[in-house]
Amino acid sequence: MAQTIKQASIFGRIGTGIGKGLSEQIPKEIERNRLASGLQNFERDYKNLDPMQQLARLSAIPGISPQAIQSFSDLARQQSRAQAFSKRSGGVPGALNVPGEPGAQPVPIGQEIYNPYAETQQTQAPKQTNKQFVPPSITKGSIVSDLQKGYAPPTIEERDAIAAEAFNQNPAYFNNDPREAIAWADEKAKMDRDIFETKQKQNNLQSNIQDNLVNRLDAQSKRLNTKIPAELFTKFEDQAINAVKPKDEGGEGLTEHQAAKKYADKMNDASRIFEKINEIGNWEVLTRKSDETLRSIKTLQDEFEKIGETDNFAKYLIKDSGFSPMMAYSAAEPVYKVPRLNNFMKDIPQETDIRPKFVDFHTTKLSRKLAGYLKDYPQASPLAIARELQKKGYNPQVFLKFVTDNAKDLDLSARKIEQASTPINTAIPLNDWWLSSFSGID
Repeated sequence: MAQTIKQASIFGRIGTGIGKGLSEQIPKEIERNRLASGLQNFERDYKNLDPMQQLARLSAIPGISPQAIQSFSDLARQQSRAQAFSKRSGGVPGALNVPGEPGAQPVPIGQEIYNPYAETQQTQAPKQTNKQFVPPSITKGSIVSDLQKGYAPPTIEERDAIAAEAFNQNPAYFNNDPREAIAWADEKAKMDRDIFETKQKQNNLQSNIQDNLVNRLDAQSKRLNTKIPAELFTKFEDQAINAVKPKDEGGEGLTEHQAAKKYADKMNDASRIFEKINEIGNWEVLTRKSDETLRSIKTLQDEFEKIGETDNFAKYLIKDSGFSPMMAYSAAEPVYKVPRLNNFMKDIPQETDIRPKFVDFHTTKLSRKLAGYLKDYPQASPLAIARELQKKGYNPQVFLKFVTDNAKDLDLSARKIEQASTPINTAIPLNDWWLSSFSGID
């Protein structure tokens, strides 16, 4: 008789499978939880442990693998080397003052010799992950200033400070090896020395070019027999020196010969302009029509304004032509060159009161407004304004005193202060009367 085997219930098989799965899964989950908890506790406490205690604590964590222990040991070893390297350079007598390190000392006054390692806090290790060495950027600044400071090679401590900071910023670049950082710092020292020597050569070359150019310019001006003020000669020298610079550096890209010729010609043109000053104040004014004299004065004023020498124009009129300061500056820096000031002056009523104290009072009231034009317009001349006030019956000395007393608040240039402090003639000079009578300048 055949035996019939009863088929197991589908629900029974499922229940058996679930039970078996749970019996395998639960211990694993418990093991993972213990591992996670152990790692969290280790992360919290490991900084307070010495290396042996760290290794013992890590090995006792349930479920920790040998590979994890080995990886931690390697990382701890690298970190220990980095910390030891950093401590070696921090606070050592004579070492570089690295920000954040203990024992940093200020540099004594008078010992500020040029040392590229004094800028270590700005030096960064290259951020690439390959082994190619990337040189640091050249220190920006004046070549002359750097040369005046001199150059001092780094000490061992300073070199280590450079290397330590670079290593701590990007240890991966140096393959976590402080020796590679030291080699990088040595290479940087060589490069800084080469940069300094290059600057020396550049400065010597520039000095030779400037000396040669100035000599050429001086010789050419003597051949042309130019006669100009010393400060104007210096101005042309500076322009000529700038002209030999490349165009991308703001120069004109000229050769020394070209620059010397160009600016010697400019000197000669300026000299001719200065020679024309004598024509205004000589006896030939009696034989010319007044409109011709006025035209000559205006032409000269325009020419001196173009070369920025109206102040010297006025000084020559005072010295060589015998004009008063107010007359000279009225011709060299006339009020009409500042339209708003000119319109204001035209609207000032004629002073009719003959009592000095009232004239001074009215002049002081006007002075407050006129001083504002001096502050706002570089072309405005204190002496030219003073003469316009005098022509309308006001006291020019009161105005000029107000200007000098308030020069600081008005933020006036030294040239305007010098003008305002110029002594005023008590009597009208003959040449003033001569020019105003025969030219109709008033």
